[in-house]
Parts: sequence; C-alpha cells; structure tokens
Amino acid sequence: MRISPLFRCALLFMAVASSASWASQLEKHGSPQITEQVIALTSSDQISKEIAVGKIINQASGGFNGYIRLEWFDDDFSTTAKQVRQDLITKGITPERISLAYQGGGYRTQEASGIQVHIQKITLRLPECRYMTQNYKFDLYDDTGCAINNNLASSLVSPYKYYF
Repeated sequence: MRISPLFRCALLFMAVASSASWASQLEKHGSPQITEQVIALTSSDQISKEIAVGKIINQASGGFNGYIRLEWFDDDFSTTAKQVRQDLITKGITPERISLAYQGGGYRTQEASGIQVHIQKITLRLPECRYMTQNYKFDLYDDTGCAINNNLASSLVSPYKYYF
C-alpha cells in the first residue's frame, strides 16, 4: 500500500499547523520558569544541618511555591535526611513540598557523599507583549491583544505571584 504524495502533504500540513497552534496557546498563557538550586550537606553534625536548613529556608521564604527534594546515596545519611526534613517542617515549609529520595546502587560518574538538596522554584510569567497586537479591533478572528489579557490575568485572584 502506497501513500500518495498529496496525502503526505496533508499530513505534513496538519502536523505543522497543530504544532503552531500549540505554540501560540503556550505563548498566550505564558509558560512558567523553573529554576533549580542545589545545596550540598556533606556531614551529619548538628552545625552543618543547621546551616543547610538556614540556607534552604532563605531560598524558600516569601511565598515559596516550589518543591524541595533531599537526595542521598549513603545509608549513613538516612537519619540525617529525615531530621533535616523534620526541621524544615517545623520552620514552616509544608510537608507536601519536601520529598526524600534515596538513590541507592548504580554507577555514578563522581563520588557523592552526603545529602544533595534540590530546590525548585516555579515562577509564573505572563506572555511577552507584541505591541502590534495591542490594538483591539473586531474582525473574524477576534484577538483582544496581549495587554488586555495581561491585565485580566493579573486582576484575577491567584495565590501565585506574576512577574512582568
């Protein structure tokens, strides 16, 4: 069974049109920016734990809406990771945002000891405005423009902050 060249062109056109539509939808709503910072805790003494918890709290303060993942490779740090998690919970971070991940076994390119703390911050952003589309005009394809949509989105009540 052969596929005709016309059918191939139609499939190609549908694939390009759907990806362009998806990209325009993503542009309309603005995609979040996710940044990740890694903090290393290499010893299990009390002072090192307090310093690491202080660094994590410093990064996770002020409307934190990301996630914290504690990874360790050595069984000796299991209790330390659980203690750090408990300290973070007592400092005010919700338990749902803190996950523990034991990475046992397997090959590693570099020797890892201690706990690696991965802090992911999610920053919601409104789309960049293209100033040629800000004029509102009625036509068959009604587009209110980026500025009006940004004002609407920032006027709605949301627990997350938008950064312009």
